[in-house]
This record gives sequence, structure tokens and C-alpha cells, in this order.
Amino acid sequence: MNKEKLETISGAVPVLVMPFDSDGIIDEVSLHHQIDFCIAAGAKGIAFGIGSESDMLTDAERIQVWTLAAKHIDGQRPLVAATSHASREGTIALTHLASECGVDCAMVNPQPFQREKLVRLFDDLSQRVALPLMIQDVGQNASAGVLVQATQQAGRVVALKIESSDAPDKIGQVVAELQARKLTAVGRQITVLGGANGNHLPEELNRGSVGTIPFPAIIDAYQMVCDCFRTGNTTGGQE
Repeated sequence: MNKEKLETISGAVPVLVMPFDSDGIIDEVSLHHQIDFCIAAGAKGIAFGIGSESDMLTDAERIQVWTLAAKHIDGQRPLVAATSHASREGTIALTHLASECGVDCAMVNPQPFQREKLVRLFDDLSQRVALPLMIQDVGQNASAGVLVQATQQAGRVVALKIESSDAPDKIGQVVAELQARKLTAVGRQITVLGGANGNHLPEELNRGSVGTIPFPAIIDAYQMVCDCFRTGNTTGGQE
């Protein structure tokens, strides 16, 4: 997929569960099957996140699974990978690595960076790595205003994943502020998605999100809810 023409990230985008064999080696065959299952179930993207044990993999294992997934998906869906690191330079290095492996979008949880440091992190990433970015907001790390400021300043941000305890309300605030600043009216495709395994999906969609990033098990149900809201059938989506 052409990273400069990344399609909008929306709908149900499952976070893969990393399969290992009895010796602790990544099971590539099972990973292939899991990707195929998700796509057949209607997933609109594929993601590697903390649920994929991304933070526990070696760089060699990251290269292995990111490259495998990119080749297997072959542009059918956008591929998102978590590239967060405790340091700014570590995050930038992992994001470079993801780009080299064929990943389409880097999902970055900016913790422990907050306020100005958070904004600067995404600005640095935008300037130093030619890869679309997703801001992952977990655990009240940033206010809606700071998230929108980072999005405005960092030109490569294409999506936000918001999964704090007040996610529906925060999503509503972020979407309203994006619209108020006309960030979605200047040629940029910026989407807001929920997380937390889709636990608040109908409420999040009601507040302006366009999808969710859950685990794969019932991805068809998540996508069905997203489709209902997208077509205006909110009653069907809530049922």
C-alpha cells in the first residue's frame, strides 16, 4: 500500500494475538490463519498492539511479524503496528523499522510524555519518519485539547485511538475540536477510533468515532455495528 495514499483507517481493525509454539517461537502459520480469519470476517485493517505482546518482542521478532503480515495482506487492508518506546529516540527508531517492514501506519502511545513533550514527540516523528501516525490515548494521558494540538502540528497524524475511561465523551470532544479547527476540511483524512476491546462501541460511534480496535474473536460483530452506524441505522447498531 502506498503510504502517501493510505486509505482512511476506520471500521473494525483487530489487534492480532501473537501465536507462539511450545518453544516460545512465533508460529507463522497460525499468524497467517489469524490474518485470513480477520479479513474474511470483514476487518477493515489489521493491527499489532500491546495485545500482540509487541512491547515484549525483540527487534528481530518485530521485523519477522511485521514483514510477514505486510506481505500476506499485500495491500488488501492497512497494516497498523505499535511502535511505542520509553524514550523518544526509541519510538522514532521503531517507527523507522516499521516503515522498512511495510507497515502502513504506526500506532504510538506517547506515555510517559505529556503536554508539550507529547506534541513535540509527534512533531518529531512527522518530520523524521515518512509514515502515517496514529495517536493512542490510554489512561487519561492527555486532554482532548492536547491531542488535537498534536494532530494539528504533526502533519502525518491520520488517526487517533482513544480508550480512556471516559472514551465516548472524550471522542466527542476531540471530533468537535477537529471540526472546529477545520483539520478535516484541508485535505487531511483524520479519523477517531475507540479501543478497550469495543466495550463502548455504540456510545463511541454516537459521539463521532468511525470504528474500533478490538481483539479478533468477534470481529464480524464489531464490523456489523460499525456498518449500521455508518449507514444511519443506529437502532440496529445498538441492538
